[in-house]
Amino acid sequence: MDKKKQTECDTATENTSDDSVNVVEKLEQQVGERTEMLQRLQAEFENYKKRVEKENSEKANYYKCTFINKLLPVLDTFEIALTEKSKESHSCCCDESNCDSDCTDSKKGLELIYAQLMSVLKELGLMQIICCGQHFDSEYHEVMLTESCESDDDDEKIIEELQKGYFVESRVIRHSKVKILKKK
Repeated sequence: MDKKKQTECDTATENTSDDSVNVVEKLEQQVGERTEMLQRLQAEFENYKKRVEKENSEKANYYKCTFINKLLPVLDTFEIALTEKSKESHSCCCDESNCDSDCTDSKKGLELIYAQLMSVLKELGLMQIICCGQHFDSEYHEVMLTESCESDDDDEKIIEELQKGYFVESRVIRHSKVKILKKK
């Protein structure tokens, strides 16, 4: 009987040992699967963070461009006022004693305000499109007037800027309105 009990005991121990190995293998497999799942989730979350950051950056840039675009007519008005003040200073209508100081002071005031506004807009990324002397490029320019020319070299060359164009961070927010030469 003792041998029978010993054999049963040995068999039970082997079964328990086999069961333990199976349980450990299953647990290791589950740990591997869960680790893989966590790594995938972490990668997805990192991609999500990058996507949200990019979207927020694009939204901020869009709103900045919209804001600057709404200020461009104000900028144009300042430039017109400065041009008119320059004309006024040459043919001043003030009384002779105050003419120089009054006209000069108001012009300097306008110039300072304009410079301050331009400084703020440049900090926001506003850049003027350079066009005079350049050849027409539909990405940056809009033709308003043409003038005939004979030369191939001068064909589509910009000879006058009618309204300034601007871009912010390589995005055109207003095309330059220009006059170009056009070969007959």
